[in-house]
Amino acid sequence: MQIETLTDRADLIIRRMTLEADESMFWHRDHCHRFTVVVRGSMLGIRFQDSGEQISVPVHPGLADWDAPESRVHQARNLGDEVYEEVVTFYRDVARQDPQPSVQSRVMIFGNSGSGKSTLARTLAATHDLAHLDLDTLAWLPGDTPTRAPREHSQARIAEFLNQQPRWVIEGCYTDLLELVTTETDRMIFLDLPETECVRNARNRPWEPHKYPNKAAQDANLGMLVDWIGQYRDRSDTFSWEAHKQLFDAFTGSKARYRNPPDER
Repeated sequence: MQIETLTDRADLIIRRMTLEADESMFWHRDHCHRFTVVVRGSMLGIRFQDSGEQISVPVHPGLADWDAPESRVHQARNLGDEVYEEVVTFYRDVARQDPQPSVQSRVMIFGNSGSGKSTLARTLAATHDLAHLDLDTLAWLPGDTPTRAPREHSQARIAEFLNQQPRWVIEGCYTDLLELVTTETDRMIFLDLPETECVRNARNRPWEPHKYPNKAAQDANLGMLVDWIGQYRDRSDTFSWEAHKQLFDAFTGSKARYRNPPDER
């Protein structure tokens, strides 16, 4: 999913949105009257969170429609085989109001190292009052030599987190751990950014105290991390692009795959 703001004024905002085949928007409410023009696409599904009801809407390029605000939480999903694209003008009743505030409760985020998982997770956690779990905090054993914790140990800590937190965002690159919570997830986000963008983010990272005892130790590991990022599409392990794509493709709930830094809130 990609959302681009074309015009932003106090009284209106114009956005372009694209959805790949089988991709969906985040759960949201529509606060504004809006005018939509379809640029590409053939079939759109509108699903309501409270009832699970889904309405299938045939669309075609050039279709234009006027819609009233919708207070029920819902999401749009591209049911066609090609990309869906629309341009929407939202008419704000209140200056600078968010026309489509998202409603998130159980979100999974994954992607390459440096793709922005933690940044997005912190944003969603603050916006939606979600508990935040970084899988880095439970995937490794203590010590100077990186050693994965036994999967059953990590699984037990994840289960404890889920039992204590009904609303959450979980982020990481460990497909073997992420797949443990897919049935509990109502929104999946795959940050599939170019490796060049991930390397730039890694070089600009502030100190991460939950991973390194100090900034110097983090900087000393940067060379290895850059190499690791560059191998993302060549590896076949649980951290790889192939494993992430298989996880994303198999998920049938609300999901989005971003090839640029996302604008989810």
